[in-house]
Amino acid sequence: MTKARTDYEVFEQSSVVSRRLLREEELILDVTEALSEMLEEGGVTQTMLAQRLGKTKGLVSQILAGGRNLTLRTIADIADALGYRVRIVFSKETKGKQKVLPLLRMGSGIPQAKQEKAQARMGD
Repeated sequence: MTKARTDYEVFEQSSVVSRRLLREEELILDVTEALSEMLEEGGVTQTMLAQRLGKTKGLVSQILAGGRNLTLRTIADIADALGYRVRIVFSKETKGKQKVLPLLRMGSGIPQAKQEKAQARMGD
């Protein structure tokens, strides 16, 4: 008996473009949900965040609704304004298992290659 595929699975497997579109939307959702949780945990309103960032409440509202294309700089600015540091992890599913590749080392927040380069320069 063949398991019926969901509409999500059909769309995801229909083309590379479709799969990439889904990954983009999943990332936007993950980031906006994480930002919203950070606001809630800190008791910070959108107005307060806007003031901390020097932006309008409307812009903050658009960002949290997923209506703005977030840059890494914007994400880092928002996280900093809320007292957080961004950590990025890449994961790859292979035959039901998930392989996780951290982009940043947990210690400093500086990518390891850049950190090693900086340490090498300091030793010169």
